[in-house]
Amino acid sequence: MRFDQLKLTYRILQPKGADVGILAPRVTINRKRIGAGIAIDPVAFCQSVRSAGEHFIFTCGCGVPGCARIYRGVIVLHAPDSIRWFMPEPIREPMEEDPSPAAPDNRWVYREYRFRLVAYRKALADALSQALSLAESNSRPVEIGPYGFSIRKLKALARRLQ
Repeated sequence: MRFDQLKLTYRILQPKGADVGILAPRVTINRKRIGAGIAIDPVAFCQSVRSAGEHFIFTCGCGVPGCARIYRGVIVLHAPDSIRWFMPEPIREPMEEDPSPAAPDNRWVYREYRFRLVAYRKALADALSQALSLAESNSRPVEIGPYGFSIRKLKALARRLQ
């Protein structure tokens, strides 16, 4: 059985003239970037480790998925040693003037990914550790998304994954 490779990393963006940095996520699966320019909800991501169901891992920077035209979450299924994602494509609904990459009737297509549970947990734990390190060591205050998220909340999530 073939497993997909998940990687979640963070970096700090320092917009010119801004007093704060922005902690920006990057999700790759099999070295292909997924959800470029879309915020990640670390709480939903962590919940997907423990519970199956629909998880809005991708969201708007404000924390409300629908605000970013995201109306379908990632469907997560669990097996004893693996986690499967059924991810809607596109992640967000195109604007009416956008050429639609969706099926002609505008329904979502779901792409399946399968991850080893141990590797999935490690990818998430490593990313949270990296995000904390970046946020705590930055010389300027850092905004952590979605809006209102804090270093304290990141620490709590990291502890739950241990």
